[in-house]
Amino acid sequence: SVRRYVLRTMNAYFVVRASGLNDQTIEKLAKSATQHPTAVLFFDTNVLFSLLGLYENPADEGSLALMHLVQKLSSSVPIKLRVLPPTLDEMKRAITASQEAVINMRISPKLLNTAASAGISGITEKFLRLSAGRGATVSPGDYFEPYLKNLLTILRGNGV
Repeated sequence: SVRRYVLRTMNAYFVVRASGLNDQTIEKLAKSATQHPTAVLFFDTNVLFSLLGLYENPADEGSLALMHLVQKLSSSVPIKLRVLPPTLDEMKRAITASQEAVINMRISPKLLNTAASAGISGITEKFLRLSAGRGATVSPGDYFEPYLKNLLTILRGNGV
């Protein structure tokens, strides 16, 4: 609990500081360099899962604020968003594990919300909540396979 609190506080501080740049400061930074600097951001798995909305995470808000800041700054400072191959592998392993956790589940539509609240977390919980919202179990293949087969394409579609 203490670790989570400290990390959330630090994340909030960094987001506030980063998003606190006013237009005048951004213009001065852009004019101060004869050649526009290029920033390259490498995303980790948690940020990518937050951007894709695959699970609830305390860093979701910070990730979305970061993307908003990138969009705001991109007109004056070129920013490239990158992901490393080991990060993609980690994401695929996590998605595969979640798919395997639910592939043989046979849960009544009436019990999906209860199952999602039963201590399951991450992508599996998001999947069960989606099924509960639709009132019927969604096929694990339909939900997970697009991410497993087209993860890079999906990330590119989100600007990464």
